[in-house]
Amino acid sequence: MLPTDRAEQVTITLVTALHECPKCVKCEAMIGRLQQAHPGGIDFRKVPADAPEAADYGVVMPPMVIVDDFIACAGKVPIESAFAKLVAGQLAEKQNP
Repeated sequence: MLPTDRAEQVTITLVTALHECPKCVKCEAMIGRLQQAHPGGIDFRKVPADAPEAADYGVVMPPMVIVDDFIACAGKVPIESAFAKLVAGQLAEKQNP
C-alpha cells in the first residue's frame, strides 16, 4: 500500500560535501534504491553542508544521513542492510500507528 500523505512518509535528508565526494554519491545511490523499494514512502532531500538546514544539526560531517530528524550516520556510508531496516521500521511505524 502506498502512503497517502506526507505524514506516512519517511523524510531522508542527505547532507553532502560542497564538492560531492564518493561517499556522498554512494549514499545518494543507496537512498535511490530505498525509494525504489518503497514507492511513495520516502521524501528525499539533498542539501549542501553549508545550507542553514544542515547547520540545524550542529557539527556537519558529510555525508550525513538524517532520517526524520534523527542523525542516522555521519562521515561515512551507512551499512545498507541496517539502514534499509531502519527506514522500513520507520515506515511501518508511520503507516500503522
